[in-house]
Amino acid sequence: MPTPPSANVALLFPGLDALFNTNNLKQWLGYTFIKKKLDFASQCLSHLSGKKEDLFQFVTDHRRIHIVDFDRTLIVLTTLQVAIAERIQMDHHWDIAQGCSHGDLARNVICGVTSFEDAIDILWSFSQLRHICPEGYTANVRTSKGTPLTQEQLSWLNNEGAPISQWSDRHATIAGNKSFIEAIREKSKLYDLKIKPVLPYPVHSSAMEPMQKEMALLALKWRVSTPKKPIFSSIFLKYLESTEELFIEGLANSVMPIRWMETLSHLHNHQRVDRFINIGPANTLTGWLLDSPEYRNVKVLESWDLVS
Repeated sequence: MPTPPSANVALLFPGLDALFNTNNLKQWLGYTFIKKKLDFASQCLSHLSGKKEDLFQFVTDHRRIHIVDFDRTLIVLTTLQVAIAERIQMDHHWDIAQGCSHGDLARNVICGVTSFEDAIDILWSFSQLRHICPEGYTANVRTSKGTPLTQEQLSWLNNEGAPISQWSDRHATIAGNKSFIEAIREKSKLYDLKIKPVLPYPVHSSAMEPMQKEMALLALKWRVSTPKKPIFSSIFLKYLESTEELFIEGLANSVMPIRWMETLSHLHNHQRVDRFINIGPANTLTGWLLDSPEYRNVKVLESWDLVS
């Protein structure tokens, strides 16, 4: 797939922000196409887990599903993103697929890089292997007063060895093993920062390398195809055109920070993206985008509004 000279509409697949607003996720359950996709994902998962799985019932029965079963929640999230994107592209044009962290997997399915069945297998394999990593956290980083993060604060985090994924002027995450996060939380008070663990594993950090090495061995069984539509990587800040590049990004996703602010700047200023279709199922990431004065002319179309 050649690199487009410009891409005015980006199809956005966010990461794990939906975990913290289950109501946004549950509102989709009334659609038949969502239930059908969850039922198909349940069949795929049943084959892998050796149990009778019912992901639709799992989401229906529990309020905070990521606390009840984090691994199945990741599968639910990817399933919803794929189903929503399939429905959106029936009626709406888009030029480029843009993933963000966990959303990269649904992005790959929609672009024909990975089959949906393999995506479920990848997520299940990840769920089994992440437990071999050292105990750690992914933690939110904000200032104590909710003001924009300063360059001094970001430089301090970087000098401390924290892998920084910055999501907006005011929001970032870092990750690492338990002792590292606990130590940097204590020091951060001197820099007017609030660091709060939000996920029970250190995604986008070198602490995930044991899992990454095992995933690399398993990855040979999953077929990777060249994308049918342009894909831009928020890890490497470039279009991914070959199966090798996509394979490398998939393995790097868990151990490298997400360069989201740089990605937005490149898409808007160099690729002339002025519209994002947010697949969701949450709108935290796009809400932060709209808060930035730099993107005041960017339009965000929410998938819920388009489907409803």
